[in-house]
Amino acid sequence: MFVPARGILASFARWFDVVKDRRDLGIMLIFPCILVVGLVVRFILWVVGLDLNLIDMPLVSRKGVLNRYFAGHSFQLFALEFGIITVYLLFFKSETIKYSDSASLLPVTERDLRATTTKKQVLAKQVLKLVLVFAWINILIVWFFGDSIFGWFLKFTGGKCSNGNGSLSYHQCLADDDNTWVGGVKLSGHSLILSCFSTVSIFELLMVRKVHLRNRLEGVLNTRHNVSSIAYKVILIMVCALVLIWMAMFSITAVFYHTVPEKIVGLACGLAPSYVVYFRFRDYFNILK
Repeated sequence: MFVPARGILASFARWFDVVKDRRDLGIMLIFPCILVVGLVVRFILWVVGLDLNLIDMPLVSRKGVLNRYFAGHSFQLFALEFGIITVYLLFFKSETIKYSDSASLLPVTERDLRATTTKKQVLAKQVLKLVLVFAWINILIVWFFGDSIFGWFLKFTGGKCSNGNGSLSYHQCLADDDNTWVGGVKLSGHSLILSCFSTVSIFELLMVRKVHLRNRLEGVLNTRHNVSSIAYKVILIMVCALVLIWMAMFSITAVFYHTVPEKIVGLACGLAPSYVVYFRFRDYFNILK
């Protein structure tokens, strides 16, 4: 009777063996914690009988400013942010400094004598990260050659357009103001996009911060120190602003939109790229070793 418990404990042990840095684990838990808090708030609102109709609130409704620009253009914003971070790493990451915390000091080992990641390798790995993130999200909710996975699941669970045209996707149906979508399980695309882009942004910002601080510690790039510091501050403000806005939007989704399973599945799918890139294959994608 204790075998299942041992299996569960073994699974957790393997997970924590992969997650060696508690800070990184904390980053992965940010959005699950926001979801839990949002569900608690939703339950409290239901208990006290409060009904906050967000449809008529221009700031947070589906057609509001936040959703239109920071969700509707989230792909462009994330690509711009990721591109700026990549340019920073290409310009200011030195090929003569060991940025990895695991680099040994004494005695000197063969690993310490190896060349660090070259700029070509940095560019290749950054592009591969971006391609993986965009490919994953596009397959799930966009997909240009038919229904996406989320769209297929919505129809599979009984969803359909009110005009009777079964070939229309959810967004194609609602493009006509006279149509409504009826039934089906609509997995949360907002939970997917907001958690995915925010989590990846935080991990990338930590890399930029490590490069900036280690360069200052080593006393390199003195002639470009001012430019590096200004660029770092710009990236810090940009990433923090975007992530905070995306977190606020995720909080709104957690409280007011979708069912609990729809939000959980969307969140799990959103965290998957970060797990793959920064945990499961962290040694391959790590540009600071």
